[in-house]
Amino acid sequence: MLKNKIDFRIFEKSLYMTIERTKEEVIIRVSGSMDADNLQRIIDFIRYRELVAQSQATQEGIDALAIEVNTNWWKQNRSRFINP
Repeated sequence: MLKNKIDFRIFEKSLYMTIERTKEEVIIRVSGSMDADNLQRIIDFIRYRELVAQSQATQEGIDALAIEVNTNWWKQNRSRFINP
């Protein structure tokens, strides 16, 4: 369980992260020097986890959908890779 507020300090004051939990949300603050690409990856991962937590999909359903998508993609793109 996350405490109400956690501070992480790395290399003194140059890099830091603060995580704070309120009743409605979790607030994550990082130093402005964080690389934008890495920050976007973190945001994407958090969003993914948020979406997955609300999903009612089963692993079997996901596997069946993946097979269907791959099969359809291969039917549409086979000629690009294999010449008759």
